[in-house]
Order: sequence, then structure tokens, then C-alpha cells
Amino acid sequence: MPRILVVDDDPAIRVMLTDALGVEGWVVDSAEHGVAALAKVHQARPDVILLDLMMPVMDGWETVERLRHEGYDDIPVIVLTAAPMLSRIQRQFPHSPVIGKPFDLPHLVAAVQEALEARRQPPHR
Repeated sequence: MPRILVVDDDPAIRVMLTDALGVEGWVVDSAEHGVAALAKVHQARPDVILLDLMMPVMDGWETVERLRHEGYDDIPVIVLTAAPMLSRIQRQFPHSPVIGKPFDLPHLVAAVQEALEARRQPPHR
């Protein structure tokens, strides 16, 4: 069963996404910032991470950097942000979908599904 990690400092978003993604049949865990997210990744490697960028303790940019440095660069990250200028954020994360807040829940669920399907595809040679 796919495992999704939701990382956001807003408890309402964590609860809403945990419930919505759980309905899809996925195991969902959550963390309130990057430090907690890294601990969760070490405990149980997720298949996809939904990551807010602007958080206290450790923001999303540093979280991605630490994930890559620690060898978790194969875990797809979907960036969630209320930051303006999504195109600029997308350039910073060229291999990740960037979804603006407030987001459309069906669009977000579809992005998670696409990330899960992409992980199942054999690598191109």
C-alpha cells in the first residue's frame, strides 16, 4: 500500500490531506516541519512527499536539500506553497509538481497518483 508523507506547518491542512488521501487507500503520515519530516522518512520511507515550503524549524527548501544529501532523492516531492510567483518556484523544483495554495483537492490527488504511477515505471535505458 503506498505511503504518503504530508509536511505542512498548518495542522488543518495536515488533517484535511491525511483524511482525503487516506480515503484513496493510501497510508498517510504527517509532519509539521522539515526536521520532523526527516525523522519520519528515516522511520518509514514514503512513496511520495507533499511538502510545504514556508515552515518554521526547517523550511521546504532545506528539507529537499537534506533529503537529497541523505540519499532519498528517488522519493517524488510535490511542492505545496502559498508563495506568489509559482513559475519562479517551479524553476527551483524542475522535477517536482508545484501546487499553489489554496489548492484544488482533486488536482492534488491526481498529482499524487501520477507520482505513484511514475515510480512504478521501469527506468528508461
